[in-house]
Amino acid sequence: MQNHFSALIVDDERRASSLLKKLLDDTCEFAALYCADSGSSALDLVRRHHPDLIFLDIKMPRHDGFEFLSHLHDAGLQCEIVFVTAHSEFAMQALKSHAFDYLMKPVERADLVKCIESFRQRREYPEVSGRLQRFLEDYEANRKVRFNTRTGFFQVDPLSIVYCRADGNYTHIHTGDREQLCTLNLGTVQELLPRQGFLRIGRSLIINSHYIYKVDRKLQEITFEKGSHHFSLNLPVRQIRELDRLME
Repeated sequence: MQNHFSALIVDDERRASSLLKKLLDDTCEFAALYCADSGSSALDLVRRHHPDLIFLDIKMPRHDGFEFLSHLHDAGLQCEIVFVTAHSEFAMQALKSHAFDYLMKPVERADLVKCIESFRQRREYPEVSGRLQRFLEDYEANRKVRFNTRTGFFQVDPLSIVYCRADGNYTHIHTGDREQLCTLNLGTVQELLPRQGFLRIGRSLIINSHYIYKVDRKLQEITFEKGSHHFSLNLPVRQIRELDRLME
């Protein structure tokens, strides 16, 4: 199978990298095939050679595959990603839901052939950037965020946050069953949260739209639903209108 594109293998395990390279050499004829044993060296190779396809191991020392993806996106570099992994149920779910390809170790030749053929077909539809962006949003949403306090810090799964409310230079983080005060202003808190689903309402409030059950304009009240619990938050008319506009 002849392919007029280049590929990069990123894996810190030399044996695994060599086996995949041999399998790729036996299966396909690439214009160029590169290997890297770390995220930093891989990023350098991507900048210099701009490979079309990257076979990326998730578990690597120092910078794992997820961090490499973040650096890749920050650098404005676009490549098709294929995870080669024996780990992480979350990664598998993310790949499936966002149309990334993945190969399970040990890699089977038949699976590799299907992967390459799928890639060749997808090249006609340049949606790589959108898929990478959605994947990174999901990755960010599934990590815990650290918030500093006056005496230490606490960590919260951002998906569990219902809303954040400014209190001067501090911010109250509400998760439904508890409220904690962090020593970060609301703007800094917003930078730590995923962009997907979190709405900034004026200068004093961030709401996770996932938990909004209903909005009552007359009562100027938002009702949230989290699990079997319901609780309300009163807002000024202008913030109700702003929320209404953002959710149109």
